[in-house]
Amino acid sequence: METNNNQTFTKFPNELLEHIMCSKLNASEIKILLCVVRYTYGFHREQHELSQSFIQNATDLSENYSKKVIQNLIKKDILIETKKYTATSPRCLAINPNFDVVSKPNNNLTKTNENQNKTENNPSAKSENPSETENNPDDNMINLIRGVLYHTSSGAELEPTTGIELNTCSGTLENTQERNIKKKILKKEVKENSRVDTSVNKGEIKPFNMNILKNQIVQQYFFVSTENNTYSFTLEEVVDIFVFYYEEYKKHMNTDHPILSNKNIKKIIEELPSCDNISNNDYIELFPDFYPDMIKKHFETSYQNCDYNILHFISGSIRALRYYETIYE
Repeated sequence: METNNNQTFTKFPNELLEHIMCSKLNASEIKILLCVVRYTYGFHREQHELSQSFIQNATDLSENYSKKVIQNLIKKDILIETKKYTATSPRCLAINPNFDVVSKPNNNLTKTNENQNKTENNPSAKSENPSETENNPDDNMINLIRGVLYHTSSGAELEPTTGIELNTCSGTLENTQERNIKKKILKKEVKENSRVDTSVNKGEIKPFNMNILKNQIVQQYFFVSTENNTYSFTLEEVVDIFVFYYEEYKKHMNTDHPILSNKNIKKIIEELPSCDNISNNDYIELFPDFYPDMIKKHFETSYQNCDYNILHFISGSIRALRYYETIYE
């Protein structure tokens, strides 16, 4: 086979390519990452001004979706925003020279663990962030869950959560055994408060209560996040998805969503970060920001014999189809 001597080639670091090959990035993330590679390394430069509309046109993704994917790549530290967008110039993007972040998206957790090891090896060393030494992250987690459990059980409105990732129990912990004891105590408290009455007597229609739903979500989120240390959604993000779905349900169905069991709440929480890819045997990584548009698309879609229960939305290829519609709208 003859090669075309007129071909031009893009400079591409081998190490970066290898990390992309073994990463869990979805197709849209890879498309945008390749776009940045093309116009940075491809032109022998470390960074370049890349506007939102330019990336959108180069990757053939929708405006809203490409914006979300770019923000997620920045959040994962894969892309670095070296200059903010202004009224006269687009923002400047660069690829993180530490290519490990591409195949290890939980890099922030790794950094935290490294800081923890340094502190354990050198007890006199002080953290650069005072909050890491003054407040034990485990104590924050326990106080957050306890506050939500007892606050909602009293019938009051659930206060907005702080966005603490309950699965990220890291930091300067002086005693691992003490941390495990605290977790066992909290798990017992969660179980004692998880007896949410979802039973309905014959002829009785049990009224929907948003506080009870949020209480269920907090309880089941704790179990999911402790069973799966890599669970990627925060408690606040999970609550927001449920609330948004239930509000859309009431808007379209003119009634409250049926009450779900703790088992079903847990199943939904476990499924949120990903869905099966209908085009192959792979999976699609989902982000919290994707869900509002996907949920809206879901209620705009006509199904046969569908009650639009959130369990239907989670099942089969429903989310995958709504995901692709959102991308290419």
